[in-house]
Amino acid sequence: MSEAIENMEQVAVADLEPKMRFDGRVTRIELFGAFVDFGAEREGLVHISQISRERVSRVADLLNEGDEVSVWVHDVDKERGRVRLTMVEPPELTIEELEPNQLVKGTVTKLVPYGAFVDIGVDRDGLIHVSEMSDGFVSKPSDVLSVGSELEVRVVKVDQRKRRIELSLLALPGEEEAPAPEFDEDEEDEEGETMT
Repeated sequence: MSEAIENMEQVAVADLEPKMRFDGRVTRIELFGAFVDFGAEREGLVHISQISRERVSRVADLLNEGDEVSVWVHDVDKERGRVRLTMVEPPELTIEELEPNQLVKGTVTKLVPYGAFVDIGVDRDGLIHVSEMSDGFVSKPSDVLSVGSELEVRVVKVDQRKRRIELSLLALPGEEEAPAPEFDEDEEDEEGETMT
């Protein structure tokens, strides 16, 4: 969600979902993070690792009690009523949300001899192997793509454990153009003559 949720009414922890955005106020600073009142029935914790994309040594270097901050729901333990927040805007998609054959838009970030890396908006670039660039032979990726090219790609495979995303420029099997109709040699044309 890109727009902040208005904190007019108290939000139930059970209604919170990852990536929801809120405006809040820092209520307490600890060595391990900061607690933020963001309009829910309980405060949420922004762990020190979720304050910035850069490494943070001390929470107090960046935050003070009373600071107004924008936060996103990182995850929710609904049974315990605990909410973990982040001050790092989450990507539109996460690797966990990708599914085979899903179409996504991306930008080529790097060409290598065996393929091209593409930023598809998750925290990891995906790879289009040269064999997935064209139905024909591709000797080098630069024959087909260039860094900065924007394109739509298909997710082939996601390995969450290894954090690898395989992509393709090829259509799904069965989506190729229909072959031209074949004629039987004995079939007659409209004038009644046998076609050869």
